Amino acid sequence: MPEHRPPRWADYLLEKFVNPRFLEDIQGNLEEIFLRRTREVGVARARREYAWAAVRHLTPYFTQKSPSPYPTVSNLSPAMLNHYLTNALRHFAKNRQFTFLNAVGLATGLICTLLIYLWVADELAFDRFHEKGARLYKVMVHENGGAKLVTSDGTGGILRVMLPKDMPEVEMAVSTTPPAWFQKFNLSADGRTVSAAGNFVSADYFKAFSFPLIQGSAQSVLTDKNTVTISEQMAVRLFGSAEKAMNQLVEWKWQAFSRKCQVTGVFKDQPHNFQ
Repeated sequence: MPEHRPPRWADYLLEKFVNPRFLEDIQGNLEEIFLRRTREVGVARARREYAWAAVRHLTPYFTQKSPSPYPTVSNLSPAMLNHYLTNALRHFAKNRQFTFLNAVGLATGLICTLLIYLWVADELAFDRFHEKGARLYKVMVHENGGAKLVTSDGTGGILRVMLPKDMPEVEMAVSTTPPAWFQKFNLSADGRTVSAAGNFVSADYFKAFSFPLIQGSAQSVLTDKNTVTISEQMAVRLFGSAEKAMNQLVEWKWQAFSRKCQVTGVFKDQPHNFQ
């Protein structure tokens, strides 16, 4: 006698949707009923009844998945954070000396790291505000200093004139004298005398370097050797404002040297990261 089986598609529905916790019991009960009904009413009707019974078991009660016996808790949930804090406080209270040394070491390390970062950031920011900074180069010179070679920035003044002539790739050359050569000198005007630091520069200085001019033009402020540009702060101290300083005469004096110059430009105060 051939063995009769329930509809395969009905078993597929049960296996697909019914919670595995109930699946074995449901299929076992339905197969027992299927075999008994096969003898009582025939195979065709028993298969229909099996299929209908399988569909009737597709209810939320049987199809809902069971929650995991070990629920997942986020490491950043309030409960876990409270647990971490409680354990940390207990550890600190139990090992006070060890905790103090660790806290001091951590704080010292963070402070040193921050100071190093600020120092490096400040050093790297020097002279980065110039618009033509990527095309600015400083000319150095090698000199024989006895038994060794000495490199310095003390080049001859004629070099400023010869470089653009002999090297077409040089757009312009600017000569300056370092402030350290003269230290501070005195500026006098209208009975006021102030101490200031500065240097001597060539006419193209404000064309090459991006020092914003409040008064005057970069094309004309230093066209004459007896002209001078001063900072906004210096203009206020000597004349009251940048506008009043224009075309005024100031006398600069350094040791036994002195000269009167005309103010042809006023530039904004130099930033701290200027060298």
